[in-house]
Amino acid sequence: MSVETASFVGHDLGGGVFLRYATHNPNSAEQLVLSNSIAYDSWPIQLITDLGLPEMARETSVEELQGTLDDLFRETLYEDTPNEAFLTGMKSP
Repeated sequence: MSVETASFVGHDLGGGVFLRYATHNPNSAEQLVLSNSIAYDSWPIQLITDLGLPEMARETSVEELQGTLDDLFRETLYEDTPNEAFLTGMKSP
């Protein structure tokens, strides 16, 4: 079985992934629905790209990674005062 076209629904980072996919494969994406999505022409930002690199895992301690994620989530929240429970939840498995 092969699929020639598909409809994609993406939320948050998934929206950015599907947006990139649809841009690079326009004949494969029949429909694209994005919700609360990253939709920047420069996505993914370098930090997100770096987080997926093996050397990042080897060279970054758990504490450093936790601090990086805390900073990233705090800087990208809409509210000026972040809800600590929300930040904790964003990093939970």
